[in-house]
Amino acid sequence: ERAGAVPLVPPSLLAVAGVRRGLATGVPFFAGFGAFVFVFALFVQDGLHRDALHSGLAITPMPVGFFTGSLLTARLYEGFGVRLLRAGFGLQALGLAWLVTVVATTWPDVSAWTLAPGLLAAGFGQSLGVGALFRSVLAGVPAQLAGVGSGVLVTTQQASLALGVATLG
Repeated sequence: ERAGAVPLVPPSLLAVAGVRRGLATGVPFFAGFGAFVFVFALFVQDGLHRDALHSGLAITPMPVGFFTGSLLTARLYEGFGVRLLRAGFGLQALGLAWLVTVVATTWPDVSAWTLAPGLLAAGFGQSLGVGALFRSVLAGVPAQLAGVGSGVLVTTQQASLALGVATLG
């Protein structure tokens, strides 16, 4: 980079503290989410003996919550800033705790309806956290590195999702 070459990932991008913190936060989060989605499908199909269609329908509250939260994230970030990241991931954790509680207390008679509130909360919180994560990471990237900065962030997201399925799942 100093010699005028254009490396795939410029060291000056990784010198930005917000980028390093964001990537360090993103890797375990996305790995955990990849594992969750994989394990949830197995849980519904193998544990609850439902077909793939019912597995997809059972997780529907999560993307509904994510979509709804995504519509609000920009406005909420203006008011809360990076604190929205913690609040969003905290809400997601509460939603996941709801799922664990429901499964632990109602097994083997778990109903998709009893999982819905936890999935909705987890999806809503996740959208706030992910939106705030992407926004806070990319806000610190110099304009000339914006393309490679977003590319590194999305590549980290995708690689972490796959890593979560392969290892944690």
